[in-house]
Amino acid sequence: MELNAREARGQLVHDAKSSLILDAALKVFAEKGFHESRLEDIAATAGFSKASLYNYYEDKEEIFLHILIRMHEKIIDALRNELREDRHIRDNLLAMLRSILKVYGDNFSFSMSMTDLKTMAPSSMQRFQERHQQLMARFKHYAKEMTDLSIAAFALGRKRGEIVSSLDDKTLSQYVTAIVRGVLFDCKAERKLGDLEVHSRSIMEFLSHGIGFANLPAAK
Repeated sequence: MELNAREARGQLVHDAKSSLILDAALKVFAEKGFHESRLEDIAATAGFSKASLYNYYEDKEEIFLHILIRMHEKIIDALRNELREDRHIRDNLLAMLRSILKVYGDNFSFSMSMTDLKTMAPSSMQRFQERHQQLMARFKHYAKEMTDLSIAAFALGRKRGEIVSSLDDKTLSQYVTAIVRGVLFDCKAERKLGDLEVHSRSIMEFLSHGIGFANLPAAK
């Protein structure tokens, strides 16, 4: 029992230091981007030696993936809390959009560095993915869970007659995801996030009313 208690305390210390390293790395990646960040920078910011950093993480790629996973865990938790059966699909979706954009907003500088991964040479990206298959699998799992929660929101609204679209719930979820990604892509391109509430309500306006075609020609 004493040994188990000692191991538990050791694990708590390890987890606390691991989190401290991730917090430090978040700052470094936000300031320097992925490619320019070095383990030495992360170690110095966290108050560790570079050698001691290897007791917690294998390389900066592993650290980067852990930060991404932590971000997605926050999004998943927020979406679960916002998906409620006592409110209209419109209000569920608006709350979920706010939650997603808030997490990205809180980590906007870091999210800018995520685009660096796309500039990696294919061979480097392959090695990156091969070295960290388990973390990549976790990341993909959270991405799927986000999609599943979105589908669940549409399914709930459809069940209650709050959706008139003939498109299936998965397709609707994919379209909404694409719109959110488009907004975030524009923000990254402009290097500023803008007003999150405006973004959320603009997306909802489009989802509620669409493009709104007028003066349509007669059907042929």
